[in-house]
Amino acid sequence: MLESEIDGQRLLQRFVDEIESNEDEVKERNEQKSAVYKEAKTRNCDAKAMKQVIAIQRRRRQDGGPEGLDEHDRKVSEHLDQMREHLSKRLTPAA
Repeated sequence: MLESEIDGQRLLQRFVDEIESNEDEVKERNEQKSAVYKEAKTRNCDAKAMKQVIAIQRRRRQDGGPEGLDEHDRKVSEHLDQMREHLSKRLTPAA
């Protein structure tokens, strides 16, 4: 076997080991997150509402702060209004 093939195999094995380690860390983090939600639930917190708050905060960070989120919410509202209008036209009997 050539030295370059051995180096390639070692490199591949290193990547595989690193990915497996990361997967273990993700699993552990998810277990920790579940424990936090479970504790919050035992203290009468609404886990579903908490998840929505977290999603909003994540979007704010990704979209560049409250302004980006406001733009997103405006677009969502416009789409919902259009859908409601479309549905009301379909459900309204013709005169």
